[in-house]
Amino acid sequence: MDMFGRSDSEFSDAYVRWGLRKLNNAQLRQQYIADTRPLLEELGITVPADTANRRFL
Repeated sequence: MDMFGRSDSEFSDAYVRWGLRKLNNAQLRQQYIADTRPLLEELGITVPADTANRRFL
């Protein structure tokens, strides 16, 4: 989950303002969770808590 970068990145929101990205790091992470969690659960895969073993939030 940390592949999207830190939620408090000072550049994340700037990239959105500059039009380089549509969503900031926190929004990308939430979208990824919303897209993948139902698929994994449908396959019977137990998904750990969103904050389990995370280096960055």
